[in-house]
Amino acid sequence: MTSLPVEHLEDVRLSDAMAEPGCPICRLRRMAVSRFLDALLWEIVTDVGFRQDLTRARGFCDRHTHALLAADRAQSGSGTGAAVLLASIIAVRERELSRVPAAGRSGRSRRLAEVRRPPTCLACAQETRAEVNALARLVELFSEPAWAPAIAEAPLCFRDLLALAGRAQPGPAWTSIWARQCSRIRELREQVEAYVNNSSHDRRHRITPADRASVNAAAALLGGLE
Repeated sequence: MTSLPVEHLEDVRLSDAMAEPGCPICRLRRMAVSRFLDALLWEIVTDVGFRQDLTRARGFCDRHTHALLAADRAQSGSGTGAAVLLASIIAVRERELSRVPAAGRSGRSRRLAEVRRPPTCLACAQETRAEVNALARLVELFSEPAWAPAIAEAPLCFRDLLALAGRAQPGPAWTSIWARQCSRIRELREQVEAYVNNSSHDRRHRITPADRASVNAAAALLGGLE
């Protein structure tokens, strides 16, 4: 899939992600989690060190708890590996609950506050690492003749465009990329408006496939990849 010149493994991943529809940074976060969960289910599920890390983390966030089970069912069809980890997480949370007193407002409130702390999700950490690495490398590639136009045209979601802007150094390369990204967003907004304007019964024949696709693109711009 790689079509852009590459020097590092991160370049290969970036190039492949940019060749796919949607925000490439969103895609790299998704791929990082997928690799992590696959490795976890195939190799780490019986690793004592990892199980200790999972105990300290107190599980996964809501989104990645469901992703863990989905990944296991996609691999094995049974969910047994996920069940091992989920049972371990429940045991940790159950011990926390057992320390919450049934009576005594002050003690109960403090213990409940401790139990209600979100887990330090290990999958979220993989997402963050992938995002940081990708953004840092994109900034380095601004000055590369083949990469700069591709970055300028990449369908970055708002979140990742702003994250990239936060890391960018002022200069002609970034100015050109930013200008094109802003134009891309304006063009998308105009196309979505055209879709809305032509949605009445007497104008529906004017709606093009590109107009229909623009609604999905708008959702991806504002909400990233599903």
